Amino acid sequence: MTDGEIDSEFEEVWLHYPWKAGKGSARRTYRKWRKSGKLPPKETLILIIENMKRRRRSWLAGFIQRFATFLNDEGWLDEQDPEKKKGEWIDGEWHPF
Repeated sequence: MTDGEIDSEFEEVWLHYPWKAGKGSARRTYRKWRKSGKLPPKETLILIIENMKRRRRSWLAGFIQRFATFLNDEGWLDEQDPEKKKGEWIDGEWHPF
């Protein structure tokens, strides 16, 4: 992917992230993670963010980290429910083991 394609993809994901702060840093971090190959596909990442907006207790309470921090902390891997210790994302849904 070119930087332009990654930036276009970033803009789509950015629309879904609930806190719009630090966009430049978020874009640079998104590029880094996309180029590393460790970031889930755009569609999956959007589904994860949308799910976290509905279910993550800290986000519901208004405690949302900047998007760059979310990426650097690999926030898409965070557990959705502390009772579910292990699992995986399948088609945008969390499936515990």
